[in-house]
Amino acid sequence: AQLHTVFVNMPKGIKAAVIAIVLMAAWRIGRRTLRNAGLIALAVFGCAARVAGVPFPLIIALAALAGFAMPGLRRGLALEGDNGEARRPPVRAPWRRAGVMLACALAVWASGFAGLVLHFGWPHAYAQMAWFFTKAALLTFGGAYAVLPYVFDGAVTQYGWLSSTQMIDGLALGETTPGPLIMIVAFVGFLGGWQQALMGADHALLAGVFGAVVATGYTFLPSFLFILGGAPIVEATRGVTA
Repeated sequence: AQLHTVFVNMPKGIKAAVIAIVLMAAWRIGRRTLRNAGLIALAVFGCAARVAGVPFPLIIALAALAGFAMPGLRRGLALEGDNGEARRPPVRAPWRRAGVMLACALAVWASGFAGLVLHFGWPHAYAQMAWFFTKAALLTFGGAYAVLPYVFDGAVTQYGWLSSTQMIDGLALGETTPGPLIMIVAFVGFLGGWQQALMGADHALLAGVFGAVVATGYTFLPSFLFILGGAPIVEATRGVTA
């Protein structure tokens, strides 16, 4: 509660400065990644589609189809430092390890999610947080600046866990601390649990902490799956030419 009071009373100039920092970061990222006219057109389409209210997963699916259909886009997405140096011979992909990791991750996700639904019920905010942040982790690509608009729409517009002003406070918190910007999800989960007193008026702090744990856990669980299970497979594809 004290942390929230601090950020609510944050001077307006600081919030404006944080927004400027985000815009500058987006500009720098765009200069590095939008390397041809096709990628620029795809970025413009994505922004226009979001303004028009097109669902974010559909935009991702259309962008993926465009990447498969237009080889020029894939060439534009080549990684820096890939100057045609000698490629290593491919190694066998560890599919068994990836399968074990997938099974473990699904077991952890399903057991936790089932526990939330059975104890609180499907319509309850905690169950909805687990489902929403799982989708945010799986359907958003491009880092924190890509996931935040999706989180904003869901947390503020769809579920009403916090206000737009409080979301800007969370953005300022993420920009002014050494932690990654994606940790805003913990801020969203905390305020969602604390403000709605999901465990009763006498346990608002506990409700907020539990909301932060749910939001953070279900956001980062797919990341561990991708890194521990998927990274070795991606590494095995190095040296494989079309």
